[in-house]
Amino acid sequence: MLEAHDVVVTDPGQGVGTCGGCFSVNAAPTVTSTSPSSRGQGASANVTITGSGFVNGATVVFGGTGITLNSTTYVSPTQLTASISTTSATPIGARSVTVTNPDMGVGSCGACFTINKGPTITDWNVLSGGFYFLLLEDRHDGHGATLRQKFTTNVEIDGSNFVNGATIAYSAPNLEIRVNSTTFVSSSKIKQNITVDVSDYINALPQDRWAIVTNPDGGTYTCQGCVVLLI
Repeated sequence: MLEAHDVVVTDPGQGVGTCGGCFSVNAAPTVTSTSPSSRGQGASANVTITGSGFVNGATVVFGGTGITLNSTTYVSPTQLTASISTTSATPIGARSVTVTNPDMGVGSCGACFTINKGPTITDWNVLSGGFYFLLLEDRHDGHGATLRQKFTTNVEIDGSNFVNGATIAYSAPNLEIRVNSTTFVSSSKIKQNITVDVSDYINALPQDRWAIVTNPDGGTYTCQGCVVLLI
């Protein structure tokens, strides 16, 4: 809504000049909610900001530290989309969300968005099956022997802040791990049945094998070197 104002100038000799309706005050934007309203530490997400009076070119600021705003997209006068990312070190707790229009009109919601505590992995252990690899050939090239074996086994993942519905994925060179099932046991324990297809070197570096846990709220944690293969 526009509200026009007159501009009046009076010089030292009491001369007066007036411009009728030369300046307008626009209605400020308002922020009422976000969706999702929370994300976990380590999450990246597109957050929909709902309110009123948004103008193309509006910017968004999340209060506090540790939230990186990658982009803001104008959708309509009542909706913006903010692409954000966080880390495992982003402080937890409620955050304000502030929208500023190009005309510098500002609207804010004091606690519209929350960062939840993210998960961590402290240990990864084989429960059954064992890692027994088949030696296929001696490479004689300084990389050790080439190994290949496919097998299914049960593993237990220990940590903290696991939530029912959490997933655990893997990243490792020359190592394919297919997750057959994931069982949430408690906030500190998850069990999986996995099938491992290995084409690896005896001296492959353990720190290159990662286990990655992700909670339903997007909170994620990467444990570098957790997947230990016993030769």
